[in-house]
Amino acid sequence: MERALLQRQVCSKEEYLKLEEHNEYKSEFHDGEIFDMAGGSYKHSAIISNLHRRIGNLLDGKDCMLFDSNLKLAIPKHNSFVYPDMMVVCGKIEFYANQNDIILNPVLIVEVLSPSTESFDRGGKFEYYRALASLAEYVLVSQKEYIVETYFKQNEKTWLYSVAKGLEESIVLQSLSIGIVLKEMFEQFTLVTLQDNHDIFALSFINNQQVVGYDINSEPIRQSAIERARASNRMAVTSPILLVQEQKKRVGLLELLTFVAIIVALGCGDPRGISASLSLRIGD
Repeated sequence: MERALLQRQVCSKEEYLKLEEHNEYKSEFHDGEIFDMAGGSYKHSAIISNLHRRIGNLLDGKDCMLFDSNLKLAIPKHNSFVYPDMMVVCGKIEFYANQNDIILNPVLIVEVLSPSTESFDRGGKFEYYRALASLAEYVLVSQKEYIVETYFKQNEKTWLYSVAKGLEESIVLQSLSIGIVLKEMFEQFTLVTLQDNHDIFALSFINNQQVVGYDINSEPIRQSAIERARASNRMAVTSPILLVQEQKKRVGLLELLTFVAIIVALGCGDPRGISASLSLRIGD
């Protein structure tokens, strides 16, 4: 799930479902609380797109249907309505209260992990999903590394855990009797972590496309801050530096986290105009 909490409201499920009919954005409902959700990254979308294409092709001839995150899932036992990244239903589709945009009986659920939702996807969300009698398999896909985890239901109390690591590895979706090689999930982009390459630091500016791919490890002040951030796993701030990406060069600071950097300009103008993000994985 690639979504972040934006705001929270309290209401009944009937009020929530009524609001959903008119909202332009999606929100989830958890036992009286509504959570408005933000959109996902391009990597999240690419992984889901690859999975849709591959799983959809493998389901040809099977009595199963694949659904994306536009379809809502009802979890009556926990009084919740959610939007999984991907679901598969085999056999007859069961709808909630005769509403054709809310289903009850997936056999497979897939979530693509993100920093803002990973702990919930692994914990509370999985607990919700286990309450579904139909669910046979739960899949978690990492955006940070080439890792896919699966949980396959053995009985009411036991789920078999499997993990595949690396592009040449594969997973078997036992609920569908199909297999997928990880490189088929991660097509069209490459993940590069610090363990893979300690020298590449690709910078991608939101408001200045001309500097996409700029290497911030090319200057001693930046290098020092990078090492401090990496060693402490906390934010490190550079000394004042010249922001050479601006048409009018300005002095500013780099605030570096392990996977995120933000440039804030000092002096005149709106500092939000040169916001930037840093990724240690090529393709961000």
